[in-house]
Amino acid sequence: MKKIKLLSCIAFIIVLMSCERKYRWGPSECAPQHYPAKILTNNFQYKNGGGVGTLQVTAGGNGWGYTGASYAVGERLKPVPDSLFVNWFSITEGKFYKGKFKLTSKKIEEALKKGQIRVYTCFAPHGRVVVYVAGKHGRAPIDRFRAIEDTSMTIAKHILKINGVKTEQEFEEKYGEKLDGSTYLKHYIKKEDSIYISKHGIPDTW
Repeated sequence: MKKIKLLSCIAFIIVLMSCERKYRWGPSECAPQHYPAKILTNNFQYKNGGGVGTLQVTAGGNGWGYTGASYAVGERLKPVPDSLFVNWFSITEGKFYKGKFKLTSKKIEEALKKGQIRVYTCFAPHGRVVVYVAGKHGRAPIDRFRAIEDTSMTIAKHILKINGVKTEQEFEEKYGEKLDGSTYLKHYIKKEDSIYISKHGIPDTW
């Protein structure tokens, strides 16, 4: 009889452990003002599989630490994110970065319990990645990481990929002009950004 009770208790504990608590939260993105980032991948993964992410947008308009777009993705109540996959183009540097990071899930869960409803990634030059939470109690950084430069990707390759062509010759035939990376960069960097960067450079203190 005692053995049966013990097995029942163990089974109950296993069931409790397998029940992931879920919260109402959504992902977003940000980048420093004057230092825009073209987001290619920004995915929050759950411990037991699945996850949510943001679109391939250009972040930086709202400034460092401030959320960008709101995304109604996944279920209304979601598990606490366990890890983060990122890939982006640092426009002011002309460099691509990528990374996979383990999140401090306990800190994120503590924030979600208090009513924070945004878990978002901030992308900065030199591969800097900072994960923030925000909600009715303001905003606060949770994790800081350093991504590695993705040297396999170039501006030319990126332009070809987003335009659905394989070679520069195909690009020229399709659009009637030569592929020009500098023109692509000018499309994303405003005149005021260029002036600001010429005065302050590209810091590495995020």
